[in-house]
Amino acid sequence: MSIQELEAEALKLSPVEREELVRRLLSRLNEDDTADPLLGMGANPVVCGVADASENHDAHLYGTPD
Repeated sequence: MSIQELEAEALKLSPVEREELVRRLLSRLNEDDTADPLLGMGANPVVCGVADASENHDAHLYGTPD
């Protein structure tokens, strides 16, 4: 089943059922921290010649002030 087909099936659920589905999926994701690529951000830095390539990633991602 494709992701589009899964999404279409999920959209047929009631809002309460969708919320429960999301809750269950997130709880499964939390069981395996390696499943979330953001948790590994910065674990394997690369040299790219830019002074702040990942140093200020929060500011770049969320637009927070320096």
